[in-house]
Amino acid sequence: MDPTKGPEPCVVCGDNATGFHYRAMTCEGCKGFFRRSVQKKLKYTCKFNGQCFVGNKQNRNSCQKCRFDRCLKAGMATECKLSIDSFIPITNQSMERSHVYL
Repeated sequence: MDPTKGPEPCVVCGDNATGFHYRAMTCEGCKGFFRRSVQKKLKYTCKFNGQCFVGNKQNRNSCQKCRFDRCLKAGMATECKLSIDSFIPITNQSMERSHVYL
């Protein structure tokens, strides 16, 4: 990303990209969509045989199958996913143990 040129476009939908996510320059919306799709192992179907236009911000939500396929074609890597199992739940008990007393 070159800050002097302004924001780069998301390679999936063309919105303003915020950085490299899962090995592709994407916006926050496409990053989150891809992460949820991979984490939950979601399988999508297209009503129009994979011919949907999801290449802009206005249409990116019109077909999840075509959007996910576009993520993969853009180079987003499923092996870079963050596993739900890797999160450590925060409980009141763990919060109490983390207090520092001066």
